[in-house]
Amino acid sequence: METVFPIKVLYVEDDAAIRRVCSSYLRKVFSEVVTANDGEEALALMSQGLPDLLVTDVRMPVLDGFGLIKKVVERYSTIPVIVTSASNDSEALRHAASMGVKAFFDKPFKLDRLRQEIISQSQSVSGEQETRQMAVYPT
Repeated sequence: METVFPIKVLYVEDDAAIRRVCSSYLRKVFSEVVTANDGEEALALMSQGLPDLLVTDVRMPVLDGFGLIKKVVERYSTIPVIVTSASNDSEALRHAASMGVKAFFDKPFKLDRLRQEIISQSQSVSGEQETRQMAVYPT
């Protein structure tokens, strides 16, 4: 894991322990990782500078993940979105797919898989890969 990829990731997670562990790992791999506690905070951060990719939890206070995704798609349609969720809910999975989410990770998930998916999605945006259906990563 020596390569640092020039990718700015916005990681949105209301659980402080999960946010700390994941963001610490991601900072070793990507050039910039910004974190937010909820969707409202994420939107405020995005108004200061857009990420290359958004990783968000679904269930959060203030503005949940789906509310955040809706606003991101409306305002910044080119930003790929990856969802993480503790609820193994097929309805949430279908809803995420209908919103254009690129990948869906059930918690707990392997950080290496998340890293690979972020790299893959950033390459898709830069035109290096074909667009594909949403990837699903069950626990």
